[in-house]
Amino acid sequence: QLYLDLGAFNTAAIHVDRESSDATFGKLKFTNIHLKKLVFKEGTNGRADYVMVKELISAINAVDLYPDADMPKVKAAVDNGKDRHKEFEFIISCEPKRQGGEVTGYYETTIVSVEDKTVAHTTIDEKIPYMVPRWQQAAGQVWGTGPGMRSLPDCRVINRAKELELSGWEQDINEGYKTTPDNLVDDELFRTGVTIVKDVDKLRALREGQISWQVAQIKGEEIQNSIRSMFYEDRLVMQSSGGDTATEFKIRYDLLQRQLAPTAGRLTVELLNPLIERVFTLMLRGGALDDLPPELAGKEVDIEYVSPLSKAQGLPQLDSYERWLGLIMNTAQMYPEVRHLPDIESGLRNAADVLDVPSDNLKSEKEYASALQAEQEAMQQQQQAMQQQEQEANGPPQQR
Repeated sequence: QLYLDLGAFNTAAIHVDRESSDATFGKLKFTNIHLKKLVFKEGTNGRADYVMVKELISAINAVDLYPDADMPKVKAAVDNGKDRHKEFEFIISCEPKRQGGEVTGYYETTIVSVEDKTVAHTTIDEKIPYMVPRWQQAAGQVWGTGPGMRSLPDCRVINRAKELELSGWEQDINEGYKTTPDNLVDDELFRTGVTIVKDVDKLRALREGQISWQVAQIKGEEIQNSIRSMFYEDRLVMQSSGGDTATEFKIRYDLLQRQLAPTAGRLTVELLNPLIERVFTLMLRGGALDDLPPELAGKEVDIEYVSPLSKAQGLPQLDSYERWLGLIMNTAQMYPEVRHLPDIESGLRNAADVLDVPSDNLKSEKEYASALQAEQEAMQQQQQAMQQQEQEANGPPQQR
């Protein structure tokens, strides 16, 4: 649902929390938030750090969720019995927690009962529980833009064209008639039903089958193709002519990945990174994970994505690296010392990571160093053996 909203409206929102609030972890709960319930503001990190959500919660559910809250009107509805399922409005506010005017790095979520004008619940989280990803964002904008917003005018046109087409169908099925006023018996001409006239030869079809609806169909297909193009269908769907080679498909697949790479980068920052950090923190604090290994104690843990779309973000850098190596090879013909400039081993390892080469096909740095040392020792031994053979072939040195 989140990705459907993101593609259609260019902005989406999700809330992540534990299913239970007791000491045991339980399960994770993901809630997609409709955009009409949401307002948000960016923080200094460029992500949505200030989020407000309007929710309608039944009285019985509100008492179950916040049993210790001071909500006399909500509890009175539960005690009444008949109004226990009456919905009350709650405002949920999430923002960075401050202490002494300084940001503490935590997030404070406050839930307010609008009817009772009281705070029903307050929680402190290490990671923000709300994620608001956007497809694209222009400078100065808060809400996202994207293909859904750009295609909206064309969608309205195609909807209007369909209305006209259906109206045309109705006219073809129940076609009107025309005649002169003096030919009518009841002074009224019915589109459907029986019309009584004095002279039937003066009653003719309104259009007499002279109108064609091919123009509406042609324009409708043109607008539909325009909408598909806005959603990258002409670039993402790889059509085959029957004679394509594997190399051509590979190039087109790389271009496809690059089309989505910028959007994937924004989703990584605004959705995937905070989502994984939030889930990891909930599971770690809830005891759902084992203790951290000693190697990770006191160290920062980074998130690395290994999907093809994530790898595609490094393809432009790989192309730049290849062109740079070609430039060095050309320059080395006039200036040989430049061959010491690139770190070939590090560059090839980065290239293997971008190209998603299996780690089993690469030697570790230690194994590579050992193999390189063994090769150098073998070359030295070979040179020593060749020198010894030359000395034996020339005989012992003569003494004077």
